Amino acid sequence: MKDIFSYRPVFNELRVNKENIFGAMGYEKNTPEQYIQITDKLLKEAEHAAELQAGYRWLSPGSAKAEHGKLVLVDQVFEIRKIIYSQLHLLDGAAVFAVSIGSGIDNWSRKFFEEDEPLAGYIADLIGSEIAEALADWLEAKIAAHALELGTKHSNRYSPGYCDWSVAEQHKLFSLLPDNFCGVRLNNSGLMVPQKSISGIVGTGAKMKWREYPCDRCSLETCYKQIHKSHETAS
Repeated sequence: MKDIFSYRPVFNELRVNKENIFGAMGYEKNTPEQYIQITDKLLKEAEHAAELQAGYRWLSPGSAKAEHGKLVLVDQVFEIRKIIYSQLHLLDGAAVFAVSIGSGIDNWSRKFFEEDEPLAGYIADLIGSEIAEALADWLEAKIAAHALELGTKHSNRYSPGYCDWSVAEQHKLFSLLPDNFCGVRLNNSGLMVPQKSISGIVGTGAKMKWREYPCDRCSLETCYKQIHKSHETAS
């Protein structure tokens, strides 16, 4: 496959936001001091447990189009529904991406439950999710810089499992990437292994615009973007 870009960033290149972790716990403000201390301690441990990998395939102009609620990338057709279609309908190219923080994080967070430390296990799991999101943000910035270098524009990133895009379409998405890309594989139902991994697309093209996620039009209450949005509003 052509136009493949892959990276192994170091932890301190990421912008991990503790407020997002506290927000996912339900504390938009006044987080208990005990939780702050545990989170600080676990973040230092997570830095050593994480194995960061990120990359994308750049699909040049003419390789992508969106019409009638469908997205076509090379030879794959995706059912993206109304929310994502409204954001990507002007694309003519795309970056198909994947990021992973490795299986070490899964093993690290799981051991707390095995050692009867459920609070630490719960916070460690949230930290893993935040690191994965920070890694995806880091990669999105790389994609944005690539688009700028080529004189084109880009959208926000969108992933199967959100905004009414079926997670079952992960198999189509990963068919556009090299095998075991960024150390990620899919199980039969389309879930990624390691668990703390993110895949998706960024639309590109001369008429594309970066827009905030349309969370007010989405009914998925467990979406991380909804959680972070409510935290930002409360702040």
